[in-house]
Amino acid sequence: MKTTIFISLLLICSIMQAQTTKNDQIISNDRILIVSGGGAAGAWGAGLCTALSKKYNGNYKVALGTSTGGLIAPFIINQKYDELKEGYTNINSDKIFKVNPFRIDGEKKGEVRPVLALWRILAKYKTLGDSRNLRTTIRELFSPEDYQAIKDHPEQDVLVTVVNVLQDTVEYKSLSKLTETYEDFTNWMWASANFPVFMSLYKKRDANNQKQYYVDGGIKESIPLRKALEIARERDIYNIDVVIHSTDKPIPKQIEKMNITTLLGQTIDIFRSEVRQNDIDIQNLKTLEVYVNQKLSTDEQNLQKTRVNFYFMSKEDTEKIKNQLVFEKDVMNGLWQEGYKAGQNQHEDCVVNFEFYNRDLDNNLLIQKLCPLKKEQLDYASKQKNTKGQ
Repeated sequence: MKTTIFISLLLICSIMQAQTTKNDQIISNDRILIVSGGGAAGAWGAGLCTALSKKYNGNYKVALGTSTGGLIAPFIINQKYDELKEGYTNINSDKIFKVNPFRIDGEKKGEVRPVLALWRILAKYKTLGDSRNLRTTIRELFSPEDYQAIKDHPEQDVLVTVVNVLQDTVEYKSLSKLTETYEDFTNWMWASANFPVFMSLYKKRDANNQKQYYVDGGIKESIPLRKALEIARERDIYNIDVVIHSTDKPIPKQIEKMNITTLLGQTIDIFRSEVRQNDIDIQNLKTLEVYVNQKLSTDEQNLQKTRVNFYFMSKEDTEKIKNQLVFEKDVMNGLWQEGYKAGQNQHEDCVVNFEFYNRDLDNNLLIQKLCPLKKEQLDYASKQKNTKGQ
């Protein structure tokens, strides 16, 4: 009898240990970071990401970035916080532009230099400015050793978003999956940060030896959220932080004098705002958590909670930047400090949230909460699903 009881206790302990091990495998502290584009506003994001990374003990395993976000991402993965701060608080336009298309002082600071623009158009340059100095700056701050440190750890990855201008496609360049060199990846970082018209194009030949031109991924996808969710499912990661270099609502601009250059700038701002909103896909974010179904085994499916936090800039911080492509040391240093405070939860109002169950999407229960574009996509997906089921 005693022997039977002892054996039973051993079996119960073994089952409990196995269950604990299983739960430990499911629950992970790993996180994914998404950082949007935003030019000089990246100083705020750099401060915020630094504070978040410290808060979560450097648990970011994957970082996705567009434009300035692509410059921030590798430093967060490597936990090179001092270098990141140095890069964003001591930057100036000379470290970005070889030929600067904008006025950097005076009453017209931030406006396009019309004589230079006209000359470069007549001379048949492809862009109004030349940003090759930015590539040099990237390589001064992000070394081959930093690149290799990520490459040597397959559980880590950095992805930068670029747009192929001729093919009109978004591409994600993964550091861990690329077979290219350090120079190649820093070229992709540079391309992701090059806003078209004002900054350089990155020219690269494809597998068919055809010229392709790459620019800032933000013109089509400022916030690579869908890609991040794919990676989260693949890696069983349940925490995603999204850093967005703008407010959650558009801020009307006060333009004293409308002319060609100010109209061009305003048009670009409107365009980028629309791209950013479409990336979020949600008009009103209400709560803090997103729930998704995760497949745990071939015969079992449980509901796993995935938390997505959206961090937006305050109206006051956003208004400090008149032109995202004009880099002023004092302004960017102040933005870094404000971003860092936000990451320490000293500015709780910068977080906006939303929740849903993935299973509800199939039943069209959330259509009224989603933007019209998303509704069309859901209707189409529902029709396709029904067609396949017949």
